[in-house]
Amino acid sequence: MRKHRHLVLLGLIGLLVMTSFPVDVVAQLTLDWSDDFDDGNYDGWTVTAGSFAVNSGKLTVTAMAPGPAFPVILHPSNTTFGNWTFDVEIGEDPEEIEHVIVGFMRDFGGDGVWGGYSDSTFFIEFLWGSIFIGYDTDPDYSFPMNVTWEHHIRVQRTRSEPNTFKVYHNGTLACEAIMIVPIADYSYFGFCGTRGATIDNINIEFEPDEPIPSSTTTTSTTEDPTTTPDGTDPPDMTMILIIAGGGAAVIVVIAIVLKMRS
Repeated sequence: MRKHRHLVLLGLIGLLVMTSFPVDVVAQLTLDWSDDFDDGNYDGWTVTAGSFAVNSGKLTVTAMAPGPAFPVILHPSNTTFGNWTFDVEIGEDPEEIEHVIVGFMRDFGGDGVWGGYSDSTFFIEFLWGSIFIGYDTDPDYSFPMNVTWEHHIRVQRTRSEPNTFKVYHNGTLACEAIMIVPIADYSYFGFCGTRGATIDNINIEFEPDEPIPSSTTTTSTTEDPTTTPDGTDPPDMTMILIIAGGGAAVIVVIAIVLKMRS
């Protein structure tokens, strides 16, 4: 009977430990990530229109989509608070008006450039020698810039100012956009542009929900009894440490142990 109880208890512990970690959910999230294309490929990205290649260590637009329409390439990205940094070059296209769009918060995975039917894509747009920040098809902030040079961009959105996007150009705050952010499943980072446009040195830094608490050292004194008050052996401390991560599940296991001993 004692052996049977031990087997049941071990089975319950294993079940609780396995259900205490949401592995599948965590694996689907892409928060902090980066790509400098120094490996010569764009593995992890999905082309939905047009064509791209890695040239000289930069992700480069090589052909427009039929129409012609903008080519689109996407990378999984769930970041909605934090910093999006990247380098872009507009390039020179003799047949099209030089144009680049970086959808840093995109809630759909199709080949549309803007917000699709949800109107919830936030983007940086480079056109007519200016940089715009906006969402849907209504960009409303710009400042002068040279068209073909490479530009270092950082977009910042913090939880302390959730409706403000700050755009830094080559390390200088260039513009701020105050926008209402719709509730949506922002799952992609997108890049598109005319032939010759490039993006490089992408680095996404997610701002966590709460600051990470500083580590503290606590000391406590514990008794080391050889028997419990009722005269039985104390529980195995190794078992308690294993199931401690289960939170409320620990109470359930303890209750089961007491029931078996009664």
